[in-house]
Amino acid sequence: MCVETVLLILVLLDCSLLELYLRGRGGQELRGAIVRSVTSRGGQSSVWSELLPQSVTILLAQLWPSSNSVSVCQFLLSACQHTHLQDYIAETKSFINEGKDSINFLLAQSYLHTGEVEKATKCFLSAVSYPVYSSEDLLQQVIAGGGKDGEEKSSDKEKLLKYFLKVIGLFEQTSSHLAVIKVAKTAVMCFDKDDLQSAVLWSILFKYHLHLSYYEDAYMDMMNNPDLTRRKECLHHFVVVLTDQNQLKLICHLNYPGMEEEIVRVMEDRARSMDLMKHKYYDLLYCYHTTKQNYRKAASVMYEYGLRLGREAPGTLSLKKQANCYCMCLTALHLAQPQYAWVVVPVELEEIMEKVCCQHSCLLPMLVVQ
Repeated sequence: MCVETVLLILVLLDCSLLELYLRGRGGQELRGAIVRSVTSRGGQSSVWSELLPQSVTILLAQLWPSSNSVSVCQFLLSACQHTHLQDYIAETKSFINEGKDSINFLLAQSYLHTGEVEKATKCFLSAVSYPVYSSEDLLQQVIAGGGKDGEEKSSDKEKLLKYFLKVIGLFEQTSSHLAVIKVAKTAVMCFDKDDLQSAVLWSILFKYHLHLSYYEDAYMDMMNNPDLTRRKECLHHFVVVLTDQNQLKLICHLNYPGMEEEIVRVMEDRARSMDLMKHKYYDLLYCYHTTKQNYRKAASVMYEYGLRLGREAPGTLSLKKQANCYCMCLTALHLAQPQYAWVVVPVELEEIMEKVCCQHSCLLPMLVVQ
């Protein structure tokens, strides 16, 4: 129920919170309690004069904080009465013996609605812990997404992961990126380093560290991810974002154990698929190979860059870039050891013959005869 709907009901019906409570969850629980009471007496009908005092007694028991606080808090949250909910919990917390984790979860949602992100984070994290996992019905429903099918078969760690992902989703809806990072950091500490269940949490940490330009933290998140497939996906985003932000030096000076071929492949794919005049992936490749002292590879990259510029980008600026490319190619070959001072450029025979025909048309008969 949205805020506007609740306010409209209060205005049109001129009803108090108690009346609204009785119209919804409270009334359902009250009627259920009366039916059970009548049934326990053999199903004999009772006149209203007898039911009214009994109804008041049951209602007072429902509202008493030590007995049914979760139900009252759920009602206040669903009615968007966040101030009343926070005041109610503050005044009654000393009386509450059961459902503390569920109440913390509801209070956290209330703080999130009122923009108090730090308080919400604290309450969400205090609502559940591992290895002592809460078995309260409300949290079980949160994890199950409203149902309970199959939850009995889930391990405590699986339930814990679902809970943290639920909380992270709530923070993502309000763009509370720092809170997402804090929750995800707390969550990964509940899992072993090589536990594949933590892979999604490492990916979330990587995503938001990268979004907030915490590049070194994002790098550590990527390398700590136990899932190789997710690690490669993160590497692709890492290269793209840092190149767009002109962080070429950082990319080249970091180490990528087990993914050296993958990062070169990512950079080569981007270099060959993006606009030559607008992007710097060839420069990144050259920088990466020279940093790793692979000068022949660096020379090959610049030769390919210059060759493509000559074919695909006409104009004076392109000519200047071609000259720089070939100069850098020669420099890299000069730095390479003599036995590696060469580049391989695959060229079709037909292309060679076409060039020969264009440049030396007068010699064509002689070439054909030979």
